[in-house]
Amino acid sequence: MKNHVSKWSTIALTFAAVTFAGCGDEDNKDIAVQKITLNVTSFDLDPGQTKTLTATMEPSDATNKRVVWTSDNAAATVEGDGITAVVTAVATGTAKIKVASYAAPEVFAEATVTVNAMDHALAVAGTYPGTVRMPNKGTDEVKPGYQDDNANLVLTRTGVNALTLHATATLLGGMMQLSIDCSVTVSKDETTGKYVIAGTGLTNNYGYGEKEVTILEGSVIDAAGKIDLEFAVDTINSEDVFFSGQKTAN
Repeated sequence: MKNHVSKWSTIALTFAAVTFAGCGDEDNKDIAVQKITLNVTSFDLDPGQTKTLTATMEPSDATNKRVVWTSDNAAATVEGDGITAVVTAVATGTAKIKVASYAAPEVFAEATVTVNAMDHALAVAGTYPGTVRMPNKGTDEVKPGYQDDNANLVLTRTGVNALTLHATATLLGGMMQLSIDCSVTVSKDETTGKYVIAGTGLTNNYGYGEKEVTILEGSVIDAAGKIDLEFAVDTINSEDVFFSGQKTAN
């Protein structure tokens, strides 16, 4: 009888141990990430701007919630801190921001960020009172009557980095009303910090009738609003017109 009791006791203890071990394995089983979503899938930024992204995991009780954030283009960078990350726009272009499960990289979500072109036209648009000079060809000597210290130039924004230019001056004691109209583009020289102006157009009432005008290389506006432009006028003498001034208003 004693042997029978011992035998059944051993079986019961073994069964209990197996049952307990089985329950423990279920409790300790990892819960895998099945899906990741982002709070936005596409957005625009200007250079220097930032946006915070937030990732959501499914199921919410996934065992390993660690994620990895990456950007596929230097146009934008991303710095992640867990399920949130800050995207910083760096330069014009498009980048895909990806967040992936560390434990299961094949589970991920993406958002596309478009970094807009910096609109320098906003910075330079405005009114520039100044001086128009028409020196003798190849010299700094101004021909008599060909300088107006009350000239005016207006830059009007028409689009991203695009403007119209309208300059006026009174020369030869009022006998000549000079006007110049150009379509221009603006870019920024990051080395000097100056805005570079380029474009072509026409002069009216120049004394020769309507003539073509080209803004020459070296025509710039500095960060303080000082403008120095040189125009080449397509006349028989290929004369140049210089404008210098200081911005006073937008």
